This record gives sequence, structure tokens and C-alpha cells, in this order.
Amino acid sequence: MLRIDIAGERKIKIRTGGGMMSYKVSVIIEKDDHGFYAYAPELKGCQTQGDSLEEVMANIKEAAELYLETLSEDRMKYAIAGRI
Repeated sequence: MLRIDIAGERKIKIRTGGGMMSYKVSVIIEKDDHGFYAYAPELKGCQTQGDSLEEVMANIKEAAELYLETLSEDRMKYAIAGRI
């Protein structure tokens, strides 16, 4: 089971499995003429866009959740930068 929460302005917090270990993942958000673009550098290829900051934060949370669901627990631990 994964639980992903917004943890601060540019971080998402990820809780995994029975032990509910918590990890944090950096989120880079850029704004341009077309809206907002976000990606999580620790999760290679995990990126999204949105029309507003709120939308892009919700989208990157969902993108990270879907990304991590594809990984084994060992790969997930390797992909996530640091434990909280």
C-alpha cells in the first residue's frame, strides 16, 4: 500500500507497506506560458503538467503513486531519495 501526501511546498511524502516507512521525494515545478510542469528527479521519467500550481501538485502526486506501483519494494527503496 502506498500513501502519498504533499509534504511542504516542493516535496511529496510517501508511506509504504505494513511498516509504513516514510520517504520524501523532491518535486521540481516550472511555470511557462502554457501552465506548470512538474517532475520528480529521483523517479526517472515521472513528470506531469497542469494549468495551475494546485493542479500540477495533484498531478505529480498521482504520477508518483502510479510510478511507484510499478516497482518492486526493493526497487522502490532504491528509487526514493531519503527516509524521513
